[in-house]
Amino acid sequence: PLVLDAFKEEAARIKKNLSNLGLSPEQIATLSFSDRNEKPLITNEVWQVPPLYVENEFFKVKIVGQLSDITHEGMLTNCKNDSGEISKCWPLFLIFTRAIEEYDLQAKKRLIFIKDKKGACREVFFENSQKFLEEYISYYLTGLTAPSLLIAEWVDPILHQASDEFLTTIEDSMNNPFKPFYNEYAKWLFQNKAIPPLDIDVWQSHAKSVFGDLISQWYPSKSKQDSENAAV
Repeated sequence: PLVLDAFKEEAARIKKNLSNLGLSPEQIATLSFSDRNEKPLITNEVWQVPPLYVENEFFKVKIVGQLSDITHEGMLTNCKNDSGEISKCWPLFLIFTRAIEEYDLQAKKRLIFIKDKKGACREVFFENSQKFLEEYISYYLTGLTAPSLLIAEWVDPILHQASDEFLTTIEDSMNNPFKPFYNEYAKWLFQNKAIPPLDIDVWQSHAKSVFGDLISQWYPSKSKQDSENAAV
């Protein structure tokens, strides 16, 4: 009964948040990137657009596939509205905003935290998402050839902690029996129960380029607290 009550409460909250935005479930669409789409074609259920290309002097990437939970009011997300979770939905949001810019889609560039008790929304802090998407893809390509420390639960600590303190955070995450860590990638990375040699400075640099502006703009109190601690 408690689980059912919680489910009903969450469903009611989602419905209320949608209503406050003037949305109904029927207005939630899927954004589809495909070679079969020569030009944008918008219907109630599917927004069809050509592939999205992201390139610079180092790489050229073609993005195809589908992005769900799209509306004219913005992109819906199940992520929590906090600095510890925002990295999970950030790349998808960048793809959404870049599609709006590239194909002149009639949608607001904002992220809607649909499960939030207050129905929080975050507006973009940039005019063009190209730079941010390039930085994320650059990090992603690096992560294909080297173990990445930018696990969602560690993005905030790596941005705001010194190297030694961050190593302690990793150890606590992996070894705290009272707070189990359910990230399968991290378990694989540290499967031998020992921290392998890590170039933390490199990953801190990646974290700042990929998520630094995001955290400082959307969660300034966290960045301000970090600056005050560094000054002490």
